[in-house]
Amino acid sequence: MGGLGIGETVADHLDVVISGIGYFYFNTLIFSFVFTFTLCCVAGFLLFFFITKKRTIYRNFFIIFGVIALLFPYFSNPAVLDPQKSAVQRQSLSLPRVAHAGGGYREHTYTNSLNALEANKNLYSLFEIDFSWTTDGHLVCLHDWDINFRHFFNLDFQGPVSLEYFLELVNQHKTFKKCTLEYLIIWLDNNPHARIVTDIKEENLRGLEMITEHYPEYSTRFIPQVYQPGEYYIVKNMGYDDVILTLYAYHGSDEDVLYWLRHMDLFGLAMPRFRADRGLARQAIETTGVLSWVHTINNQDEYEKYLAKGADNVYTDWLVP
Repeated sequence: MGGLGIGETVADHLDVVISGIGYFYFNTLIFSFVFTFTLCCVAGFLLFFFITKKRTIYRNFFIIFGVIALLFPYFSNPAVLDPQKSAVQRQSLSLPRVAHAGGGYREHTYTNSLNALEANKNLYSLFEIDFSWTTDGHLVCLHDWDINFRHFFNLDFQGPVSLEYFLELVNQHKTFKKCTLEYLIIWLDNNPHARIVTDIKEENLRGLEMITEHYPEYSTRFIPQVYQPGEYYIVKNMGYDDVILTLYAYHGSDEDVLYWLRHMDLFGLAMPRFRADRGLARQAIETTGVLSWVHTINNQDEYEKYLAKGADNVYTDWLVP
């Protein structure tokens, strides 16, 4: 796609640069060799530039080389080199329904609790879980450290807190048993049909890498959500087979989304209502074959409305498949 397309921004092209760097870094040693070679060349050119009187020649050569070095990550991206070979989108017949934040539990939503997982384990196969970081670098099942944290633990201050203190609060709670990543792994062992759709609020790539490093044999049990197209190649190369592009934090246009879908092999596309209302779910399946969820839908009439708009399924708290 030459130049900036309709609705496309410089930030979208930066996504290509980022994913190009990630593709080489995670896939091959080429990036390391190129990076070292580039540093040596830059050092050499700077040395000649400062010791020779022919500065104009070396300055122009240095500028040209610098431009090439900056563009290298962009053109190293397989989606730029050959869009037809970058990814072949799977053609799924349908998407499973997703239990939002573990699903509703006792008229409560957003619990991300072991209680919700247990109550809904025979109703769904995919469970979306929100993750937040403790002060000492652990992932816990929590939507946020502000409203959600204070509400469920009945506190007058906000987090984050350490893992130890978080577990103390969990053990004191009478209704909900919020989970850590470690407890979630145990729950997955006891429920082999279940898979977790991740929603890591901050430092998504760091969290997904932590999961594959600590629990590599569970990579197929987790379905990462990525928030920017540039994260896609990096996450795929961590070893995750199924990836969801979720759009609630993406600020690009619908045209940008459709462009990126042509260079991915997604498990599915998740979008808020307003994008489906604009017709993106239908456009996605008609132009790329990617199936979509709309979130968060808890009403049967709304569910049928978005099916009519091209969505295949929904994230929900209460609607049983």
